[in-house]
Amino acid sequence: DDKWHRSRCVLKMVQLCEFRIPMPMTVEEYKIAQLYMTAKSTRLEAQRADGAGIEVIKNEPCVHPQHGPGQYTLKHYHFHSKLPIWLRAIVTTKTAILKEESWNCYPYCKTVLTVDAFKKFSVSIETHHLSQLDVPNAHKLSTKQLKVRKVHEVDIAADKLDRDSTCNLGDEDPSRFRSRKTMRGPLKRNWQKNMRPMMCAYKLVTATFDYFGLRSKVEDFCITYEKNLFLSSHRQIFCWIDEWYGLSEAQIRQVEDQEMASTNVATLRKPKVNDHENSSTATTSASASAATTTARSQGGGGGAPPPFLPQLRLLA
Repeated sequence: DDKWHRSRCVLKMVQLCEFRIPMPMTVEEYKIAQLYMTAKSTRLEAQRADGAGIEVIKNEPCVHPQHGPGQYTLKHYHFHSKLPIWLRAIVTTKTAILKEESWNCYPYCKTVLTVDAFKKFSVSIETHHLSQLDVPNAHKLSTKQLKVRKVHEVDIAADKLDRDSTCNLGDEDPSRFRSRKTMRGPLKRNWQKNMRPMMCAYKLVTATFDYFGLRSKVEDFCITYEKNLFLSSHRQIFCWIDEWYGLSEAQIRQVEDQEMASTNVATLRKPKVNDHENSSTATTSASASAATTTARSQGGGGGAPPPFLPQLRLLA
């Protein structure tokens, strides 16, 4: 249960941050936009020479007990090269496999990140996509949770990306971009008050790394990284609007299938730690393609964007 999980996190005094991201589009448009951004950015990440290896293990329909039908995805990221130097010292290449589980029951989404080698590490991201911009408690947190929650307002046009050696971000600039199809943009000062239509993504990030000596540093690192990736991915959602605007859900599913095939091919071409890992990746990539095809035939929607170290895109 999501509320029970958050209550335990408050008792353990982990990081609890809410990111509010206004976007110049409708809630319905955002659904198509985030699916397109996820598929494209995942493929671009896999194709980069220094990008993370990505394995899509499952992509299938699901039913959330509170939020109804959606799409469940399970992905593995080989992210050792994306870690800061101080963290590489304690994480080996073989153990640097991030497991991402996502439930995309739009307009609600949730993503949970874990690493098998660190049982006391987890990052959870829950998102509500709403047409209202000033909802004080979109996640219906308790009084105790509200006391420890930190709120960050994200401005995709004015905020600056934190570019470091672990992240290769795009150069999209909403403050200069103008859409040919919608005539939206560029986003100038106070654009949130003047632009229409508008919606907001309310992302609640819970990070825990319950290991003595590194807990605070790793939790802070996770929150900072998430903020950076939220900003980068939402800048791309807006600046790629002429690529996804007007697409139907059926068309976006075709785009997802094409991008998934390209992602699997790019991952198979990456050098692996050993032959066993190479064989495993080949098997899971082939299984992922089959799972994706099956999910599409059953009418499932797209998986939630990946969210973590290697500029992986998060929706939930």
